[in-house]
Amino acid sequence: MNWYESLKQKPIFRIATLYAVVAWLIIEIASILIPALLLPEWLLRAVVLMAMAGFPIVIALAWAFEFKPTAKHGYTNNNSNKTATEQNTNQPLADSNSNNLLYAPRFLFIAFIVGIAITAVSLSFYHQSSNKSQQVNLLLLKIGQHTKQGQYLKAYEYAVEAELLIKDKTRLEPYWQDISDTITITTEPEGAKILGHYLGKPNQENFLGYSPIKNLRVARSDQLLKIELNNYQTVMRLASGKLPRAQSLTSNMGKILITAKLSEIKDIPSNMVMVPGGLYHLVSSGLPAGIESFIDDFYIDTYEVDNASFQKFIQSNGYNNRRYWPNELSFEGKEVTFDELKMYLVDNTKLSAPRSWSGQVHPQHQARKPVTDVSWYEASAYCHSLGKKLPSVFQWEKASRDGRITRYEGMIMPWGYVSPIKESINRANFNSQGTVNVDQYPYGISPYGVHATAGNVKEWTANTDKGIYFFTGGSWQDPEYLYSGYGSEQPDKSSSVLGFRCAQVISSDARRERDQGTLLLTFDNITPTYNAVNESTFENILTSYQYDRKDANATIVETTETADWTRQTIEYDGLKNDRILAHLWLPKSSTAPHQTIFHIPGVEVFFANTVIEATEKNLAPLIRAGRAVFTVVLKGMIGRPWGSGYKIPDTNSVQFRDEMIQHSTELSLGIDYLNNRKDIDLQKLSYLGISFGAGSRLGFAATETRYSTIVLVGAGIDERLRPVLSHADNVNFAPYIKQPKLVINGLNDEEHPWLARGLPLWNLLSEPKELVLLEGAGHIPSQSQLIPPIIEFLDRQYGKP
Repeated sequence: MNWYESLKQKPIFRIATLYAVVAWLIIEIASILIPALLLPEWLLRAVVLMAMAGFPIVIALAWAFEFKPTAKHGYTNNNSNKTATEQNTNQPLADSNSNNLLYAPRFLFIAFIVGIAITAVSLSFYHQSSNKSQQVNLLLLKIGQHTKQGQYLKAYEYAVEAELLIKDKTRLEPYWQDISDTITITTEPEGAKILGHYLGKPNQENFLGYSPIKNLRVARSDQLLKIELNNYQTVMRLASGKLPRAQSLTSNMGKILITAKLSEIKDIPSNMVMVPGGLYHLVSSGLPAGIESFIDDFYIDTYEVDNASFQKFIQSNGYNNRRYWPNELSFEGKEVTFDELKMYLVDNTKLSAPRSWSGQVHPQHQARKPVTDVSWYEASAYCHSLGKKLPSVFQWEKASRDGRITRYEGMIMPWGYVSPIKESINRANFNSQGTVNVDQYPYGISPYGVHATAGNVKEWTANTDKGIYFFTGGSWQDPEYLYSGYGSEQPDKSSSVLGFRCAQVISSDARRERDQGTLLLTFDNITPTYNAVNESTFENILTSYQYDRKDANATIVETTETADWTRQTIEYDGLKNDRILAHLWLPKSSTAPHQTIFHIPGVEVFFANTVIEATEKNLAPLIRAGRAVFTVVLKGMIGRPWGSGYKIPDTNSVQFRDEMIQHSTELSLGIDYLNNRKDIDLQKLSYLGISFGAGSRLGFAATETRYSTIVLVGAGIDERLRPVLSHADNVNFAPYIKQPKLVINGLNDEEHPWLARGLPLWNLLSEPKELVLLEGAGHIPSQSQLIPPIIEFLDRQYGKP
């Protein structure tokens, strides 16, 4: 018997047919009931899948049933040559087949059960996979939305959740750089426990690990760290990636570095923190640049001295203990005795106390607010009564900001970088109605955990200038940018915005001989004077900048259209058998020939941002307003590297001079190219230098006569870049820039402080010249501060575009 004949003798066809009929009936019933009962559509799909999954199973069972022996019915073996009668003479074949058919319902039932099981498992996996995929996509969407809104902590939380669900971790890589920082924490000694609280979530404590911690990924959100170690003082640090991100020349990732030298509890005075000493350079824009002093390790009060603490000084007879007070005393500039001075240092009941007190008692409910209305004499006496002193400006600034500055827009506060959009809310007490408790803002601490060095009250320091004493830090009634400013006052004067804190040197007797930076600070020499070469010598310098003009052989290699402008990328021949790259923005809001701004950006284009990024970040409104902008990618900038093995030259080297001449020539070749374009009005060509082009490379504006106006932003003479050869010295170029000039500097510029670096350059510039000093602006002012005066100046020079 062949295989087909054998197969026909089996009940497989009948069972398959029966299964198909039953399955069809079930599906038909389900298709009617599921919609009628308002059940989800996926149930109908599940029934169909179950039916399909059960069909091969029922076939397999039918086949297996024919070959599998049973005790009750015997078996049938197609491989045997015996007939059915010979196999079992006591039971007819038809009866055997009939009995087998009795088990068809069992086949159907078992098939459905197995089919249901397989389908359920498949659906479960499919449902889980589908749900997981949908969940990941939703999380990625939320990450993107919160990132765009600057809600990095929330975006980070979603990313961590997505990381647990996603198999391909590379899908998250584009997000991590925007929403996370890395933090490295080292302590001395090691093994300290690190706990963190994100800004806005003070009650949610995170365990970061034990020191040292290296490159731990954390959310891009300021985090208050608590560093604990048995028998050592617990210290607080603020981890912020804002400044590393703002200053990074290689990455947008915030790389946070935290170091803490822990002091044993038995060694450190109460409510003070330790600050390491060393050679410290003053960086505040309110003081002469370049002043430095060696200071020893010292303790400084964690908080401003509060009313309750000062009341204890009164109660301990501090006003009458002569040894706490200086030997020489004065009032309103006249020398007085100790008893005479005390007659003026009284409250409104004529008792010795701060001026605003009554009956030697501070105002009600103000125990934890900083003491105010105290003179320098009283502040100094209080500190001496505890074996301490007022901090020098070097100690104060070291504890408050640790020498940090920003070379871009924004400014530095104790807690870190602050963009032009002010961020002192919940950080410091500025622009308010009065003082607040000294521990009000834990997220405004300094790099060493000192509270409220910005705002609340200005603080007396130990430094004097011809009998007047300095204070700093800004107060509750001030704007944020006055934090880095310094003021001075007679030592007998007091104010409702002026308080203090104390410091204590950690030193041996030998070290106490150092003055800790209390040297005289005089503003007489805050603005240095520079002398340029005479005109004939300058004309000789200009001969080094001459070049042979030739055809530009220019090519427009790329054109990009936006709603506001057409940007062309251009290549033209250099003088050293190379091609120079440049970008031209042509506005769509004005008609050709265009007034054009020749833009020389800051040093960021050498390390951090492309010329396109820097130009559009700073000057986009000028283009929208109708002026073209042209920027040359100088050799060494991103897109035109010097090549391997290049080393940045010393400023007094021939290499530095030669590079400046090369860059100047590349710019002039760019003007040659523009001269051949009919859509550019070369009679209305403006030079706009920002920082780099307004400081050390100011000479670019003097070596070309084809600029008809000059705009300098963040201008200054940086003594750190001196000495320099005469052919590359911006001092020698400044007086010989004859065109009308506009200088725009920020009063809070800590890269080119106005008095120390900006004003000396301004004094060298010849007429005609105009000056705009922007309050609250840093080195590179924000667009809202920068653009209006430039437009107003150019409109007056050329008319509206």
